[in-house]
Amino acid sequence: MRYFELLKLLRIKQYSKNLFCLIPVFFGCELYNSQSLQTSVWAFLTFCIASSSVYIINDLTDLKQDKKHSLNRFRPLAKGTVSRTAACVFCTFLIILSFLCAGALGKSAIYVIAEYLVLNLLYCFILKKVFLADILCISLGFELRAYLGCIAINHQMTFFLFIEILLLCTMLVLSKRLYEKSISSSRRVLKRYSLKFCQTSIQLTAVLLDFVWVLYTFYGEPVVKMSDNTSLLFKTTSVITTAVIYRYVCLSFKNRTGYQLGCILCQDLILGLCTVLIVLLCYLSLYS
Repeated sequence: MRYFELLKLLRIKQYSKNLFCLIPVFFGCELYNSQSLQTSVWAFLTFCIASSSVYIINDLTDLKQDKKHSLNRFRPLAKGTVSRTAACVFCTFLIILSFLCAGALGKSAIYVIAEYLVLNLLYCFILKKVFLADILCISLGFELRAYLGCIAINHQMTFFLFIEILLLCTMLVLSKRLYEKSISSSRRVLKRYSLKFCQTSIQLTAVLLDFVWVLYTFYGEPVVKMSDNTSLLFKTTSVITTAVIYRYVCLSFKNRTGYQLGCILCQDLILGLCTVLIVLLCYLSLYS
């Protein structure tokens, strides 16, 4: 067995999802606090390790289906280049390592990692087969990422942060279900997700996501500390955000690849540039 095949089990390409751990340090105005930045990066690395262990568990539970899947059959376990025993040992090592890394952030961080692992165990064995519970489970996984980021900088999870992440992730997962329906995936739970239901739900979450962001730019925690000019600059992001959200929805309906957020931001120049502009305006508003 080659070590490279073992490393493939980590799914390093998926680590971008763990950037949610860094959202609190950015919106908490702690980006130039070296201690907060270091602990946030540590939280990111901790979740990278924990999420890799979950990917291995998922590969083990879906082994039979992956062998028949057009793309997943090339995964190390499905292809047979990594044995089940080696995968189990590697997974156990990653779980222990994730707890040790979380311990450096305190007891609360250990509880978050434990909750994340339990949540995903339930997902792998039960919840992925339950209508709507599968979407909620994935969204909560991202909430836990952001929560660990809050623990890392010793901040409370705010109402706006919780709702925004929940709505954003729900919209992305629904986009993935829409894509899976379009390629006629064999997963049983997808029979419950009609195309109309997915499209209507995506539109609804998009409207709510936009509405909550507008509220945040007017009444969010950072706005209280801003000057009038800076506050106006921050409110401007709500206009651009509205355009980004609805363009994303249109593209996800048209191309059915909306769940691949990184790809769609790179492929669509307008969407990518507007997203960069939003981040830049937020930075100027929060750190001026």
